[in-house]
Amino acid sequence: MRRRPLGRLAQALGLMTHALLLAALLVGTASEPQSAPEEVFSKVATDPIPACGPGRTDALANGALTIMPGQTVCISVQARGDSVVPVAVVSAYTPDTTLVIRFWQEPEAGDTYLAVYNPLDGLLQYQAAMRLPDSLLPKHTSTCPVLSRRRGIERWPHPVATLVLSDFKLLADSASMTCQ
Repeated sequence: MRRRPLGRLAQALGLMTHALLLAALLVGTASEPQSAPEEVFSKVATDPIPACGPGRTDALANGALTIMPGQTVCISVQARGDSVVPVAVVSAYTPDTTLVIRFWQEPEAGDTYLAVYNPLDGLLQYQAAMRLPDSLLPKHTSTCPVLSRRRGIERWPHPVATLVLSDFKLLADSASMTCQ
């Protein structure tokens, strides 16, 4: 008599175990108050993509975007190999070609946030330089890759006067999600 492997049963039991663990985790943390950054991340994760307004054409120069708190800038982009070329600031959103970048400061905590909405079919990496309110010179800050057709959120626990985003590129699907 041949024994049949319990593959499907084991998979089903494994999925049920994972679901029960996840439910226990959610119940256990639901009563705990969220910190201010967690509340912001939760809200931004469920918000629709911000509307593109009248574009600040001067925000984009030589492939670099300069953005200040309180601004949302929409940029038409083209993927050329692994390079992502910012073409122009636009006032209308097109799902496959518009990179939407929102930069703001939370008034209560003073934390600064950046949300990047990636319209492309690949991991989007970029470089960022920040200028702090008490400085004239920008300095490099790390950024994390943004998943394909998703939003990425960056946070700094202090005010930032200006961000300059540049060197946009697509990473290979096998690339690490390491922040650089």
